[in-house]
Amino acid sequence: MSPEDLFVLRKLVAALVLPPIGPVVLFLLAALLATRWGRLGKYLFLATALFSVAIAMPVVADWLQWSFELRHPYTGNFKPQSDEAIVILGGGRTFGALEYGGETIAAATLERVRYGAHLARQTGLPVLVSGGKPGGGRFAEADMMADVLKTDYGVATRWIENESVDTVDNANRSIAMLSKDGIHRILLVTDVVHMQRAVLIFEERGMLVTAAPTGYQFSHTIDGWSFMPDALSYARSSYTLHEWLGITWMRATHG
Repeated sequence: MSPEDLFVLRKLVAALVLPPIGPVVLFLLAALLATRWGRLGKYLFLATALFSVAIAMPVVADWLQWSFELRHPYTGNFKPQSDEAIVILGGGRTFGALEYGGETIAAATLERVRYGAHLARQTGLPVLVSGGKPGGGRFAEADMMADVLKTDYGVATRWIENESVDTVDNANRSIAMLSKDGIHRILLVTDVVHMQRAVLIFEERGMLVTAAPTGYQFSHTIDGWSFMPDALSYARSSYTLHEWLGITWMRATHG
């Protein structure tokens, strides 16, 4: 099965399990169970409703975020090595950006690019950007990332890996390019929620990885608004649950 086919399969499975479709599936299952086992169906319906409300609360989204930030606390103390490079992973594209000609990097990717540019200026290390065209489109993420690095941040990109469709593909193709130039260590730039899985994937393939996460959001402030559900918190929780599912799948399939 090709990387593109695996990408689509994983996306379909994740869509059926995770919010927002996952709870809908559970609600339908609860309705079916209620026709034969009324009490069980009611319990499942209630549990699904409570789950859906809970993950939309800022306090729950923060807690899920914190579970990842604990594993990669910010240090900012990087000592560049001669055989090291900065690798910035793409995080999506926007297809309806009329102000940029129709396509540009998504906010999540821009966040990573900005931090990668900061690290490049701080360390002087060469930069690789990685991201293809999952889902179609005219331009690969990596090509647009390199353009933003040069145009907006004045940082040159040495390697452009523009064919990958997911994190595993990012790692395989990036390491192949870096190895040719004697690069065996990387500062890996992605968001802090994605970092744990990304590090595992790159290290499995023999790369020495120093995590350089961005996107810290955990707030220690808890007030009444922390328990008021909102769409942004629902999206944040869905993303962290997606990463937990990915990590669980990796551990299950790799023993």
